[in-house]
Order: sequence, then C-alpha cells, then structure tokens
Amino acid sequence: MFYTSRPIIGPRKGVSEVMGALLLIIVVIVAVASLASFVSIAESNAQKRQSYITSVQDENLEITGAQFNEGPPGEWATANITVRNTNTAPSTLNFVKASDSWLRVWEVSGQRWANGSDIYFGSGRSGPYVMTQGFTIPARGVVQINLNFTTLTRPAANLHLLQNSSLSMVLLTAAGNFFTTVYNPPTAVEQVSISSISYQYFNRDVVSVDGSKSVSSNNTKITSYVWTVDVIKQNVTGSCASSAFANPSDFARVHFSGLTGRFSQEAFENSTTHNDSLFRLENFCFAGPFQVTLEIFDALNYTDSSQPIIIPEDTGMAPPASFTAVTNGSCTGHCFVSGVVRTVLGTIPVSSNVILVSYPGGTVSALVSPTGSYTTSNIKCSSGQITVSLNALPPQMLSCS
Repeated sequence: MFYTSRPIIGPRKGVSEVMGALLLIIVVIVAVASLASFVSIAESNAQKRQSYITSVQDENLEITGAQFNEGPPGEWATANITVRNTNTAPSTLNFVKASDSWLRVWEVSGQRWANGSDIYFGSGRSGPYVMTQGFTIPARGVVQINLNFTTLTRPAANLHLLQNSSLSMVLLTAAGNFFTTVYNPPTAVEQVSISSISYQYFNRDVVSVDGSKSVSSNNTKITSYVWTVDVIKQNVTGSCASSAFANPSDFARVHFSGLTGRFSQEAFENSTTHNDSLFRLENFCFAGPFQVTLEIFDALNYTDSSQPIIIPEDTGMAPPASFTAVTNGSCTGHCFVSGVVRTVLGTIPVSSNVILVSYPGGTVSALVSPTGSYTTSNIKCSSGQITVSLNALPPQMLSCS
C-alpha cells in the first residue's frame, strides 16, 4: 500500500498578499497622519509668526506726559515720563535713550520687588535688584518712569542736556521697535505798545505788554508769563540813555506776571515783591527809557526768553503832580503866593512847570524851581479870590481880602 504525503495546511500565497495590503494601508495612514501633523504644526507656526508680525507691527508705545527737572545750571538732571502702551498685546520696554545716549539707569515708579526694593533697569547699577530684561507693560497699560541723566550713560560719558534745546527721547522694545518723541522749547513773543489813559483830571501814558503771540510746543500749555522791566538810575553817566542798559549796576529790575499787563513807573500790575530795599522810583528815570523782556514757562518746565525791547523816553510817562499854594498875608496891600510842586511819589516833576495866579486886577506867573518850589511876584488884591493853577491839575482857591 502506498501513501502520498500532502501538507496539512493549504497554500499561504493569499495570506501574504493580505498582510502586505494591511501593511501598505498602515504606511499610508501613518504618512497621512504625519503629513496632517506637519501641516497642522506648519499652520500653527505660520499663525504664530503672523500673530507675532502683527503684534510687532501694531506695537506702539507713547510718551503721553513728561516733567523735566533742573540740575546743574541750565541743564536737566532728571525727568519723569508717562509711557502708554496703545496696543492690544503686552509690550516689553528694554531701553531708554535721551539725546544720543542710552541711559544706564531708569526706574519704574511704584514698582517694587517682594522685599520692597526699587526696580532698576540697565547695567549702570549692580546688585540683585537690577532687572536687565526690560519691563513688560500690559495691553493698554500706563507706567510712570523716572530717568536720571546724571548717571553715566552707555557708552560711559557725561550727559549734558541743555534746558532750552531740542531733546529726543527714544523707547526701544524687546521686539526691536523704536518709538521717538522730540521735545522743543516754546517760543516767547512779546508785543509792547504805549497808550494813554485818563486818571480823572489828567492823562497818563502807560506801557502795555501782551504775550499772547507766544507759541507752545509738544501740545503743552504755557503755564506762566513773567515780564522783566529794567529802569535806569538817575545818577549814572549819560542818565536816561539806552546805553545804560549795558551795565546792570546802572539800572534796577522789576518783575510782574500775566499774559497781558501794563505799567507806569509807580504802578506795575501784578508785580512781585522787589528785593532791593533801596529801590525808590524817585531815584530813576521816570519817563524811560525802559527795557522789557518776556520769559515763558510750559508744563514740561521748558522755558524761553524773548529779545529785550527798549521803549524810548516818553515825557507822558512822568508821574502826575500836585501842588500847594499859600499867601504871605491878607493881600490888602502887597503879597505873594508861594508853594511846592510834587509828583504823586513825592518827587519833583520831570519837566519845568509854570504856575499861573489869577486875581481881580491881573494875572502873574511863576516858574517852578529845580527844588519844586515857586514864589510869585507881589500882587495887590482888594476883594474876590485868587486862583492858582498848574497845567490841567485842579486849581486851588485862595481868599483875597
């Protein structure tokens, strides 16, 4: 009997094909998943990149307020600035530049470490409380920053910021954006004129000043107007001549304030207290000339002064006068009229004046002497009144008996 050998399991060809198909499907699925993951990551990175680009493009820091503080004469020592983040995303401020120098030290006002120490920025200070990575300002946030110009800058150099010069402030963020604000001093413009006003029985010339044409800068307000008036002393060489303004010892100085104002020698509107106890107007040129200068101050502490304007001598500026009059007797025989002429300040009038005396029977005149006194010639009046007059001043009446 013969037996033929046969495999217990049938042919495996079909199984291999199925496994290959399954493996191919797995490879395709993995590839598709990998591609999807790559695309997702790429899209996410693209979105982040676009978001970053948009954030950088939309980043905007503004200096919305500033206060500069004087240090050495004519220079700024410190400043307090207000920085506002107008973006909808946070922004990190890394460095601050003043003029051409990066500041080594700047401080965020009101920000403290846990131990209460101030937060400083920059390499100009050493110690554990120095933050060198900048300060993050939240979206729509506002911070106060204190700047010190007297600390060495980067690179190390003394920083001299002149008060009345243009100054640029630059903010540099972690995103690499620069934001610049330029500060300029205001411009003082003075207008000066002479006008005549009436004081009851006499007219008087006064000087009027107006600073309304002055120009502010950086959207700030001009906070004060200070006028300086130089008045020449009577006892200087070439008295009452404009050349005396070249020597400060030859004139005195009066200050008064206000957008507009006016003055005569004995009446300065809004004048400040004078420090010179020897300042007596009778010792000065009543009718001018005067030298007028305007100085203005703005909200940033910037200031500017105009060029002095010289107002020529004007006899109408002389203070008004008053006079006395008496007789030396009853005038039934011969008598005379005498008296003294003085200004409202108690001084002698600038120009010579003529006293007129009218009485029943005639009129006589008398010149006022350099000392202010006068005496008429003899007159004879039997009845009526004697009328004594001086220019436009109210006349004085004396009895004639």
